[in-house]
Amino acid sequence: MFKSKKRFSSAIIPVLLGFAISWNCSDNPVQPDAGVNPELSNITVPSVLFNGSSTPQVISVRVSDPQGRGDIRAVTFVLLDQDGSVASGTLSDDGTNGDLLPRDNVYSVLLQGTVAQSDTGLFTLRISAEDKSGNQAKPAEVTLRVRAGGEVPVSMIAQVNLPSSLPVDSLFTWVVEVRLDGTGGNIGMVTMEFFPPSSPTPTLEKTLQDDGSDVDRAAGDGIYSTSIESALFTEFNDYFFRFVVRDVNGDAGRPFVVIVRGRKQFGMAPEFTDVAAPRMVNGTQVNEVLVAATLMDPEGPADLDTVQFRILLADNSEVPNSRQRMLDDGTGGDVIAGDGTFSALLQVPSSGDTVLDYTLSFQARDKAGLQAPPVSRRMIVGFDDSPFISNLIAPRQVVLNPDQSTLIQITLDVRDPQGLGDIVLVQFRSFLPNGQEAGNSPIELFDTGNAQVGDEAAGDGIYSRIVFLPPTGVMLGDFRWLFEARDSSGAVSNIIEHILTVVDQ
Repeated sequence: MFKSKKRFSSAIIPVLLGFAISWNCSDNPVQPDAGVNPELSNITVPSVLFNGSSTPQVISVRVSDPQGRGDIRAVTFVLLDQDGSVASGTLSDDGTNGDLLPRDNVYSVLLQGTVAQSDTGLFTLRISAEDKSGNQAKPAEVTLRVRAGGEVPVSMIAQVNLPSSLPVDSLFTWVVEVRLDGTGGNIGMVTMEFFPPSSPTPTLEKTLQDDGSDVDRAAGDGIYSTSIESALFTEFNDYFFRFVVRDVNGDAGRPFVVIVRGRKQFGMAPEFTDVAAPRMVNGTQVNEVLVAATLMDPEGPADLDTVQFRILLADNSEVPNSRQRMLDDGTGGDVIAGDGTFSALLQVPSSGDTVLDYTLSFQARDKAGLQAPPVSRRMIVGFDDSPFISNLIAPRQVVLNPDQSTLIQITLDVRDPQGLGDIVLVQFRSFLPNGQEAGNSPIELFDTGNAQVGDEAAGDGIYSRIVFLPPTGVMLGDFRWLFEARDSSGAVSNIIEHILTVVDQ
C-alpha cells in the first residue's frame, strides 16, 4: 500500500515486473554503515511511467541486514517531483503486491502512473529501510521519468498450458504453449523466464515461437510455443514461470506468472516429533502465548508446505476463524529460521465468565499433499489465579466382590496458571448414600509417579488414586464425590461432582 498527496486509484493488482530498467545502489556515493545497518541495492523501476495509465508497475529493491532477514522492520519509499512528495508507501517481501518470490530479500510494491496525474518529467524515487532496533539504511535514490498519456496497447496472455506440479528428478521434455487474447498491436516477441525456488533472478530464458517450427503446431494461430526439460525440477518446492509479451516497439504487456510445484512421485508423510503449548494461562495477565511444533520430513524441511493448528472447544466444535498458520522463517515468535520448528503467537481472551477449555489440533502437509498424523494439546484459559481441574476418569458403577477388595482407579487432570509447582493439594470428599461424609474423607490424589497409589508419571498434571472397597461392610447405593484442587495461596479450583453407584452381586 502507498499514500499519495494527489488523487489516484488505490486498487492493488498482483502483477509482476514488466519492461523495466535497474540501478545498483553501488553507484550511489552515499553508502550505509557496515556492521548493523541494513543495506539497499539493485533498485528496479519501470523505464517510463505514463501518467494516464492505471496499469500497475513494480518497484523493487534488495535489502540486506547483518542480523538476517527477520530483523527488517520496514522498507518504505517516497516519490517526489519538484514540488515535493507525490506518493509514499511500504514495500513487502511476502509474494504479494508485485513481489515475485516471498522471503527472498527483494521487497516490492505496485505503483500506478496515475499517481503523477498531469505531471511529466523527472521524478525522484527515494527508498529507506529500518531494522527492529531502529538502525536505518542510508536512503537510496533513483530518477524516474514520467510521460504523458497511456501505454501503447499490448496483447495480453489469455492462457498458459503448464501443469500445476511435476515430479522431481524425472527426465522428459514437455511443450509450453501460450495463447494470446488477440488485442494490441503487432507482436514482437513472447518470452519466458524460469525461476527456481527462492531465486530472485531467472536461471533460464527462452523466446516462444508461432511460426510452425520445432514444437509449435501451427504458424500464425496466436499460440506461442517452446519446450522445457523436467530435469530443471530438482527439489520439492515451488518454481515460477514468468511470461511477457512485447510489441514491435518493445513495449511490454502485463506479465503472466505461473507457479509449478516440484513433487515426489512416491514418498513418506511428515510427522510431528514435538509440540509445545502452555497447559494453562491467565488471560488477564497474558495477551499471547507461543505455540511451537517440530516436524520431521523424510525429504527434508524444504518439503514441508503447510503447518497450522485449529482450536476446538470441549464439545469438539471448532472455534470460528481459529485456524492459524505456523512459520519457520524466524519471525512471529519463531526463533531460528529453517530448523524444522514452526511457531505462531496465539492471542488469548482477556476476560470471560468461565474458564475456557481449548484443544489445539496441529496439522501438517508436505508439497506432495501427504499429511502428518494430527497431534492435539489441551490449553486452559482462566481469568484469575485459581487452579482448574478437568477430565475426571472414574467408574459410574462398581459391583462388590465378596471374596476380595474391589479396586477403583481414579485420574484427574489438574492445571494452574502459575504451574503445577503451585498445586499443594488435590482431593475429593466422599459422602455416603445416607448423606453423611465417609470416615476416610477427604481422600488425596497424587502426581508422584508412585504405581502403588495408581499414578503412572510424576509431574504430568494427571493426579491419580486407587480406592479399595472391602468385600463386606460397604453401604450400597450412590456415593457422592466432590473433587477439588488448592494452590499455595489457598485458592480453590472449580468443583467436579461424581456419583458412584455401589451394588452387590
